[in-house]
Amino acid sequence: AINRAPMGHIGFLNALSVTMNIKGEIVIVSEDNQLPDKIRDLLLDLEGYVVIINDRTSKVPQLVKEKEVIDSKLTLYVCENFSCKTPIAGESEVIERLIQLASTSALQDQQ
Repeated sequence: AINRAPMGHIGFLNALSVTMNIKGEIVIVSEDNQLPDKIRDLLLDLEGYVVIINDRTSKVPQLVKEKEVIDSKLTLYVCENFSCKTPIAGESEVIERLIQLASTSALQDQQ
């Protein structure tokens, strides 16, 4: 069905993201396919983002497959408004960014 009407699916996903108040997408790529518990916990508490873990074994969209590990470190891609920011590599850096996203998300929800 997607192959027959790709633009229709894109329109549907755009409408769905607005309706569900989706702020963006998060893609995490790990060389060893491991996700530390601290990061897993932060992702569970993060509202408003679609989270995709690219473990290179799952079937994921081509756009996600293109996201690579940087410097052999756990890598985080944050995408908003159809554009991805500069990726962040390293466990502590990823944790710090997820905490920032969670606090920003919580502040926006309070307003």
